[in-house]
Amino acid sequence: MVKKGHKRKNWTERWFELTPEVISYYESEDLLEKKGYVSLDLEHNPTPNPNLNP
Repeated sequence: MVKKGHKRKNWTERWFELTPEVISYYESEDLLEKKGYVSLDLEHNPTPNPNLNP
């Protein structure tokens, strides 16, 4: 999978691991160096903002 960089707007290949709590992403296929993660907090579900969809 690829993701777009935050500062440099280029697309970079990353490897992802999904667990019930987080999505973690890594720079290489060996999954040794974690580059970041996204928390999947199921207790605090986001609610839609009605002002965003006119």
